[in-house]
Amino acid sequence: MPTPIICLSESLRKFAESFGGCFSQRQLKYFVTVLIGLLECQERCTLSGLLRRVAVRVSLSGLSRLLSRWPWSESNLAAMWQARFREQTAPLVQAEHARQQAEQQKRRGRPRATAVTGFLIIDDSTHEKPKGRKMKGLGLHHSTTQKQRVKGHSLFSGFYQLLGRRCPLVPQMYRQKATCEAERVPFQSKIDMAVKQIRPSSEWKEPTPMCSLMPGTTASECGKLPESEAGMSAVG
Repeated sequence: MPTPIICLSESLRKFAESFGGCFSQRQLKYFVTVLIGLLECQERCTLSGLLRRVAVRVSLSGLSRLLSRWPWSESNLAAMWQARFREQTAPLVQAEHARQQAEQQKRRGRPRATAVTGFLIIDDSTHEKPKGRKMKGLGLHHSTTQKQRVKGHSLFSGFYQLLGRRCPLVPQMYRQKATCEAERVPFQSKIDMAVKQIRPSSEWKEPTPMCSLMPGTTASECGKLPESEAGMSAVG
């Protein structure tokens, strides 16, 4: 049964409203529609499938325009959700430091430094596009489900986990060298993309030691990550 927008929970309503500065009033209604649809959809997450899960007067063409034509900044949206995550976790980190300090045994000298560790988890996934012809970024990528190389997109994504809370990273599309040459765009290896994700996290106001988890990455590749500047360890 389609879910009316007025049935939004208080926490979900506040979450959606926190991104109001990134969209116009008309765009925000479509953004909330996509948000509810993704939460409620139990079929393939096509635009039609999302629209069937939400009882609101919006059009399929409007949803398509939101994701393809209407002007809004993905980088501004990502900066806003990451700032919201930092704002919410900063008091939790301070409370955890205080808890660790209170539990330390009293002894002479300086107390031991406390540490709150975050986990930066990064992975790639292959999305097959058998009928793709004119899509940008198409290449041959290994599919773990089909155990072979398939034509499609390779999406590089992940999230930062801290004290039980998660903050998604901005997804990036990985293009092979041949695809980059054909499309005349700069080539970035997956390690380059990982470094691009790690450096902004290491510059947060509330620094915490981080462990970077990259499934399927070799030890030699992990050695290329900027551990010294980010204060983290890398695990493949």
